[in-house]
Amino acid sequence: MNEQNIFIVRTGEVALKGMNKPYFERKLVERIRTKLASVSEALEQQGEGKIEVYRKEGLVFIRSPKSLPEEQILKPVSRIFGVSSISPAVEAPSDLDEIGNEAVRFMLKQIEEKGVKTFKVEAKRADKAFPVKSPDIARIIGAKVLIGCKVLKVDVHNPDVRLHVDVRKDESFIYDSKFSGMGGLPLGTNGKGLVLFSGGIDSPVASWMMAKRGMQIEVVHYHSYPYTSKRAQEKVQRLVQIIAGYTGRIRMHVINLLPIQEEIVANCPEEETTILVRRFMM
Repeated sequence: MNEQNIFIVRTGEVALKGMNKPYFERKLVERIRTKLASVSEALEQQGEGKIEVYRKEGLVFIRSPKSLPEEQILKPVSRIFGVSSISPAVEAPSDLDEIGNEAVRFMLKQIEEKGVKTFKVEAKRADKAFPVKSPDIARIIGAKVLIGCKVLKVDVHNPDVRLHVDVRKDESFIYDSKFSGMGGLPLGTNGKGLVLFSGGIDSPVASWMMAKRGMQIEVVHYHSYPYTSKRAQEKVQRLVQIIAGYTGRIRMHVINLLPIQEEIVANCPEEETTILVRRFMM
């Protein structure tokens, strides 16, 4: 049995980056490590091991101690830009007998915990040097599961469990669930941007969409205190904190525009007030 929890992280759009793909993958690994750093440090202090994040064969893998609930990996990682999906998995040596034994143990656990009655095996042979083709892998593993789990039946159309078998060079992985991520590109892969942030809906949506495209953002908020209330500024800060839940710490610039506004009103034509205020903002 595995002594660690294993998670497969898929990168989706990053796979289209060709020669630049390793750069995007490295950035994503950095983001995941940063997101999980506090949890990993706490585990080490308790003597329970640490969280490992690494990339291999076009995927990103996370390994964590068994004592850590899966939710503490699934929830934060699924909120990271660049993550298409994440799956808790079990591993086995890339040998059909070993994979079959692990698949039986996996399904026995599903029967005990969820009462499943039907399944379907979907196999993928990432290692093309493996001597057995994907349809045959699915057939062989399915037969082993039927022998080892007498209560199960095969249902190719609407199974209770879709048992995924991913055969790779050194080890293979078995899983049944894919939890959706944010998608997009890893933060910091597409330069930096500054967002004019007000208290409306447009600013946080624009910030989120820019960050999803890999842009590292900072925000600037203009106010006219005491003519505008402190509550308006507090609302902006709350919105920025929500966005920071996806991007990490955001630098926020807060600027009082009142002295400039007063000078414009006193010295400039009234019909030009708005355009001049915007010009000074720029």
